Amino acid sequence: MAREAGSNVGDVCLVGEDWLGDEGVAVDDGFLPLAQLGLGSVGPFQADPARTAAAARVLAAPVVRGATVSTCSGTDARSRALASGTGATVETMEGAAVAWACRALGVPWVQLRCVSNRTGRRAAGGWDLPRAVAGVQAALLRLQAADWGSE
Repeated sequence: MAREAGSNVGDVCLVGEDWLGDEGVAVDDGFLPLAQLGLGSVGPFQADPARTAAAARVLAAPVVRGATVSTCSGTDARSRALASGTGATVETMEGAAVAWACRALGVPWVQLRCVSNRTGRRAAGGWDLPRAVAGVQAALLRLQAADWGSE
């Protein structure tokens, strides 16, 4: 994905909208997303704008676009194709699915992330899952201390 604020290993970000990035059918001349097959929407699934903005202020973190993927982008070409097709800065593995369920139930949602690796060629991904887990935990503790949800 693009290298910008919220997309480097260890960066905390909030996902303002998420997309189903690779749900559909691969065909000889490209890819047909669910919507083109008449099987549903691929997004965007919008986060609660007020709560997301409040959390972003408390954390001084960017709000980015996410793409939920079933298959991670393990090559640079696949990473670029997914980013250009969705406009996403970060890949998620479950964000849009949770957002879809929240939308279906009328439940507002906020998606907080800490980047654990860069997409593309796996050897160059800079994986650091412990750092990402620690980053999310620290961000959650800051949000809890700031009572951000009542803004």
